Amino acid sequence: KQFADGTVPPPRIPLGRGGPLRCLVTGANSGIGFAISQELAKQGHEVIMACRSQARCESSRESILKSHKGAAVSVAAGRLDLEDLTVMYRMGLAQTGRWSHLDLLVFNAGFIPTGNFTSKSGWESGLGSMHLGHAALLRGLRDALDPGATD
Repeated sequence: KQFADGTVPPPRIPLGRGGPLRCLVTGANSGIGFAISQELAKQGHEVIMACRSQARCESSRESILKSHKGAAVSVAAGRLDLEDLTVMYRMGLAQTGRWSHLDLLVFNAGFIPTGNFTSKSGWESGLGSMHLGHAALLRGLRDALDPGATD
């Protein structure tokens, strides 16, 4: 859907069966991740922001709270380092005990590669950061939220 002036309305994320959704957004301190976090908070959902810089993440969180009083917005424990799969898995595990579940994952963090580089985990940096890093985070979250889960 697009308006006559070329703008596109923000998507409506319906409330879950039990009310607001619990949403984790990576790369949440700027750009699309920030806009998504802000819109989810505006719609009444609980937002958990995951960022590379805790300080910038906290600053963005405060900005959302100023414009949306009473919004449920928090910063995920740990540093989002998509280039290191071990760090990403551990970040997922670090969320153990913080929530009973997550309803929505927005894996937004990434960058535009400007050359052929290798990530800290030995993969091509674009693949390692934007795909495998999020997969490692998802695995850690799964293990944190459902310790008995098997592949």
